[in-house]
Amino acid sequence: MDYKQQETWLKAAVIGSIWAAFEIVFGGLFHSLRLPFAGTFLTFFAIVLLSGFSYKWNDKNLFIKAGLIAALMRSLMPTSVILGPLIGILLEAFIFQISINIFKRNIVAFAFAGILAMFSAIIHKIVSIILLYGFDIVKVLENLYFVLLRVSHLKLPVNQLIIIVTVAYIFGGLLAGLTGKYLGESILKAPKINQKIDEKWEVKNTLFDIQHFKYQYIYIIIHTLLLILALFSLEVFPLLYIILPILVYLSFLIYRYGKSLRRLAKPLFWFQLIIIMLITVWIWQDKTQGLLIGLKMVLRAILVVSVFTAISVELKNPLVKALLYRRGYAQLYATLGLATSAVPFILKNISKDKKVLLSPLGTMRKAIHLSDLLLTEFQEYSQQKNNIFIISGAVRSGKTTFLKELIRLLKQNQAHKKIGGIIAHGIDKNGERFGF
Repeated sequence: MDYKQQETWLKAAVIGSIWAAFEIVFGGLFHSLRLPFAGTFLTFFAIVLLSGFSYKWNDKNLFIKAGLIAALMRSLMPTSVILGPLIGILLEAFIFQISINIFKRNIVAFAFAGILAMFSAIIHKIVSIILLYGFDIVKVLENLYFVLLRVSHLKLPVNQLIIIVTVAYIFGGLLAGLTGKYLGESILKAPKINQKIDEKWEVKNTLFDIQHFKYQYIYIIIHTLLLILALFSLEVFPLLYIILPILVYLSFLIYRYGKSLRRLAKPLFWFQLIIIMLITVWIWQDKTQGLLIGLKMVLRAILVVSVFTAISVELKNPLVKALLYRRGYAQLYATLGLATSAVPFILKNISKDKKVLLSPLGTMRKAIHLSDLLLTEFQEYSQQKNNIFIISGAVRSGKTTFLKELIRLLKQNQAHKKIGGIIAHGIDKNGERFGF
């Protein structure tokens, strides 16, 4: 890989790490408050952030690479379900990249990206809900909508509701584009500032550090096939016929991945499921059928969350690292690890005061200013990792002697450096070498 491509991947790692940090800060806040449109708000901030960065860097396909890194980071976190953030972030990155490729870096591109990304967020949310609960949830929400209209005595036809939502999302997309343009221009005009940072931060590529877990890469395939089979069975067969095999499979998942299934341990998750089941029973005329449909949706949701969590755990298998290298994705793995190591540093420097929530735009500006420091650290780390020196020479020309002297000098002048390895001393007898 040439220098320019490597530089682009490092910039993508910087953007991806900052993007993931914002997902953690604001995503955690929105989901803890149970905001109904949390994904839409996150999409809004993502477009603003990417627009700001587009004024700073102009590398080819930079934002698709940054989106790939941010998506993988969010998906590989212990509490994440891999499908949601993976698809959502990748869609936002792809839409933004296509927009600036077509319209260049201007308000038209940012507005176009904002509007499309906003609509992708709601489409992604609908698809995620259907995946989680099945198509029964559509009928439940439809019936609930008409029940609420009758109770409230409001007259709001579905077509009017769609128009209201469409206008709101177009306005939100335009606002995201304008805000991003303002952020980017303000960064260009602002003088470079010296921020107080944690000087003890150190780049560590620890994403695929070996954990105390017996990984089995074959489980990735097995879980995927079993999930497809289970979801198909839930739609085709009566619940009473398939509930036992699914419960057995869930028991195995809890046994093997119990520590990672943190979402199942959250009372709020179970509260949502109970509410959905009670609403289903309430609005269904046949209460027994409503109960069975509610139980099926609850079982499906637990199954989807558990299987995707299991797959995300197995994806941390060190063999995945080896596969990435073998398939030519070494740079993706390397930058992914760098970005992951930077997130705690970013969180510490952008969220050390309450302004992170009161002034999100100012927080984004601060994060983008940090990008230069992150890029420098990533560059230095990459140069250290990529410098390979080969000592060559004829037999008995002094290669081993030279290496031993080099080690002595390193220990003497750079005592903080860790030196390790194997030296194969030659064994000579009567002027001839017969071993090492």
